[in-house]
Amino acid sequence: DNLFFIILFFNKMTDKKKVLVLASWYPSRVKPHLGSFVQRQAEASACYVFMSVLFVCSDSEMKAHFDVESKIVNDVFTVNVYYKKSRSPLQKAWRFFKAYRIGWKHILFHFGKPDLIHLNILWTAGLFAYYLKIISGLKYIITEHWTGYLENDGAYQRSSAIKKFFTKIIAHNAELIIPVSMNLKNAMKAHGLGSRFEIVYNVVDTAMFRPSANSKKISKTIFLHVSTTLDEQKNVSGILMAVKTLAEKRTDFELRIVSEAQFSSHEKMAQSFDILNKFVFFESAKHGQGVAEEMRNAHCFVLFSNYENLPVVILEAMASGLPVISSTVGGVPEHISNEFGLLVQPRNTDGLCNAMEYMIDNSGNYDLGKIRNYAVENFSCEIVGKKNYDIYKSILT
Repeated sequence: DNLFFIILFFNKMTDKKKVLVLASWYPSRVKPHLGSFVQRQAEASACYVFMSVLFVCSDSEMKAHFDVESKIVNDVFTVNVYYKKSRSPLQKAWRFFKAYRIGWKHILFHFGKPDLIHLNILWTAGLFAYYLKIISGLKYIITEHWTGYLENDGAYQRSSAIKKFFTKIIAHNAELIIPVSMNLKNAMKAHGLGSRFEIVYNVVDTAMFRPSANSKKISKTIFLHVSTTLDEQKNVSGILMAVKTLAEKRTDFELRIVSEAQFSSHEKMAQSFDILNKFVFFESAKHGQGVAEEMRNAHCFVLFSNYENLPVVILEAMASGLPVISSTVGGVPEHISNEFGLLVQPRNTDGLCNAMEYMIDNSGNYDLGKIRNYAVENFSCEIVGKKNYDIYKSILT
């Protein structure tokens, strides 16, 4: 409670602007790692403004209808409002909206009325951002991450007419839309979503994700893949097929696959290819420092997705000084040049196999410092936070 009074005191004693992040994805007790990249963006901006976050989600374990949790996390006043899950669409919609109303009152009392709303991921939090604009005149901007707008994903195109209707209203009432890649900007424009855009990239903790202080031995090249292993998007099975082909040619490499998801089906595939625990090793439930340590021990990062936006994990690999092999999807080609790695066509397993073989022979020739510096100059907290702050100033002046 004392922290709340401190916030209120400083709000009254300074002209520093107050920004509220309304997030459609954000870490919570239900899904602790959902939208962690949104949290990093909020924390980066908190260096320049008073930052608060409001996130609403259902909780199937709840007995009460609503529950509010608030705390200060890395200088961000964070409010999570949970509502009891319901099978009734009408009751679910009512609880969803009431949870936002409860959270909004909590923000007003403890944080004060914000000067600007920073909406992260348009759907579904955008409904409340638009509501606040109507009743309070609060302007909002939108940072967008969702791959659903991309043609190869197609989730937006398959959405209901009602969702498309409100999505367009929310987008057209935003002061600015901030996709995290040029590819996503073009996809949103193609759907008629917004007219004023500015690109701001995702944030990487460049202190956590850093190169190894020791020289790496390259007697055996270590490839690393980190993802949800959702095969429809990440195409892990395609990576395994490429490894199978590569293992028939040479033995001086291994692939480590790290995921919080279940990968039993991929283990079975690797076993059927006779590469499990010989060339391919699976590790689970690593986050933050654990993933950063894996990157420091690797020589090359591999992502073979069928579609992507701008995966944070690639940016983390670059911050760790790793050359990257990736498919030419989403915003990835905007950053992976020949200096930083290799690009292959999606689903081209022969192309991936050839790229991995090239990397076995040449990973030591990449300038790891140059890869690292590019990440720091484009994706660090300081850079992204300052870009967001400049946008806030331009909207509020």
